[in-house]
Amino acid sequence: MGVLWMIEDQTDLEHVLENGPTPPYAVVLRREYYTNRNLLTFKNNLSRVAGVVLIDDNSDHSSSLASPFSPEDRCPNRHSGLYANDSHYGDCKQNLWQRDSPVSGLLYEDIPYPIFFVNDKRSIEDIESCFIANNIVSGSNREQSSYPLCSLQLDSFMLAASDAKSCLNSHSLVDELLQVNGRRCVTIENQSVFAYFKPTLGPLHAIEGSTYATPDMIEKQSVVLLIAKLSSVSMFTDISPGADSIIVTIVTLLAIAESLGRVKNNSEVASSKRNIAFAFVDSEPFDYTGSSRLVFNMRNKSFPNKYFEAPQGNNTLAVRNMNLESIDYLISLDQLTSYSNLSEIYLHYEPGDKGRSKLSHASEVFDRVASAENVKLVHEDIQTPLPPSPAHEFIKQSRSTGTDDRLAGMVLSNYGKSFKNLFYHSIYDNSRNIFQPSKEALIEHIARVAGLVAKSTYQLAFKTEKSDEIRIDKALISELLECYLNDASCRMFTKVCDAGQQMPNSPIETYKDPTKRSDDMNGAITAHLLAYFIGEQVDGYNLTRCYQESVASLIYYYHYINGKGEPVKEGNLGVCIRSQVQMVSSTSPAYAITEDGEITVDEVYPAWTVSLNSIRNPARLFLKPSPVNEWCLFLMGVVVTIISFITVHQIRGSIKDLQMVSDVQVGTST
Repeated sequence: MGVLWMIEDQTDLEHVLENGPTPPYAVVLRREYYTNRNLLTFKNNLSRVAGVVLIDDNSDHSSSLASPFSPEDRCPNRHSGLYANDSHYGDCKQNLWQRDSPVSGLLYEDIPYPIFFVNDKRSIEDIESCFIANNIVSGSNREQSSYPLCSLQLDSFMLAASDAKSCLNSHSLVDELLQVNGRRCVTIENQSVFAYFKPTLGPLHAIEGSTYATPDMIEKQSVVLLIAKLSSVSMFTDISPGADSIIVTIVTLLAIAESLGRVKNNSEVASSKRNIAFAFVDSEPFDYTGSSRLVFNMRNKSFPNKYFEAPQGNNTLAVRNMNLESIDYLISLDQLTSYSNLSEIYLHYEPGDKGRSKLSHASEVFDRVASAENVKLVHEDIQTPLPPSPAHEFIKQSRSTGTDDRLAGMVLSNYGKSFKNLFYHSIYDNSRNIFQPSKEALIEHIARVAGLVAKSTYQLAFKTEKSDEIRIDKALISELLECYLNDASCRMFTKVCDAGQQMPNSPIETYKDPTKRSDDMNGAITAHLLAYFIGEQVDGYNLTRCYQESVASLIYYYHYINGKGEPVKEGNLGVCIRSQVQMVSSTSPAYAITEDGEITVDEVYPAWTVSLNSIRNPARLFLKPSPVNEWCLFLMGVVVTIISFITVHQIRGSIKDLQMVSDVQVGTST
């Protein structure tokens, strides 16, 4: 709680930190003063700063689109991945991916005071009018007035511990009481989306001495895996648009899936034992947590399913598992927006894979298709380290197999040696950021990139050069961008929602609250879209039968959806979709529970916990009286309390005397 003071120039900063007569202050500032330097200076002056509020009325930022503003580390995920312990490439010694910005690395600073973001115009006007009317002497050069002063109370429940293990194993009474206003030490637990392009099934293998059976394993070097990130992050959990960070990539991969879904019955697809797989991986900003889980399960031969309950009767087939040796090529899609007609697409390789024939073959395929699709494809210098992406964990662990025919990993992006996205993992990575120079230009660019990846993947997967039938739907791209960025209640999302349901009229949040897994709209809607694009409609199935098949089948997953652009009014008017799209855990494999209930943390894997605020009204604007008035009110309260106790005591004594007199009178009359 502090006296509100709005920062407009250096003099205001000096007022808050040095000259102001009524500390502590609740500092309200705009983007130009929201910097590492100022926030860390506030940290060193906690007696004078009680909290910070960043305000932005969401007006035109065309003048600031060229100014970097990313709170992410300049070397994202520097403590994990391929180069965590690499003396040459570690800590981005050879290449810093992020451009320097006024808030670089702020996500990882220990800030001991609350920071809030306000972008509602009416709330900003209330703050400004309260400040001008009460805190500044009228007609002066921002001279502070006397009490009462406009003040802010900022409630922020953010408790944790020194590390994940300590945090998860502390269960004091105080901790339990504090959970009333928040959730403390919640592990990052979300779900990734995985699917095979064409259905794959095989026999089950009984586990000796058990009622369970394990799925069959896919052949070695037979899958081309397309992978993209599913979640972003920002300093403010409720505002994490992630437009270029992930949304454009998700839309691109869905457009690829839809185009491939229309050619899945081609002869070269049907006759081939090879396949394509799609993965949208969650929790990647947290040291590649999602991809670490996928790779961990693959190494333990439990991906996508660990085991099934041994079936009865003739139902002995199930969806097959895959491991790292099953992957022939891995293509990771990263940021893909075209900024101001900078439409180059870069293909990145890991320096340790230099000279591999598989990569040379893939490069030739991409070059050939890029020329046909009018895409300017640039092969990044092989000495440049692999950019931050899910590919890190796959390549890192595949090398431990020691086989020469291990998977070949590539990353496709819109940047070479540094991100073009100036707002990576920022609240400003929104539609305004990516629609440069226009939405139409972005749609054209995504369509070309999607065509490049779809046709290249098709040729690599099915060993053919016949891919001319693949067409990218630009109208679909436009609709998906609108749905993800602006209005989740759109027709496309409504079509694939559970029958009778509709998404809220708001953008998709890309940072997911781990305490609300049921609210994972991003993962759920992306899974439904993927199933709709590569799955098949099952005619004649009502809601009940579709659900029963989903429970009983070990091969397919069934979704009963609206099937049209508005929610169906009756449950049986929807459409049943069958596919091999499923949600898989993205929880870190670091955690284990001992026999005595203690949670252990394996330091080999990422271990992140989150503490969250659930206070209903975390910010309050009010007029603060002078300390003299406060003390007078306090003392008056004490006096009134003492007088009330004395009065009650006297009244109770009088009542007792009256009762004694009454008893004596009654005894005499008897």
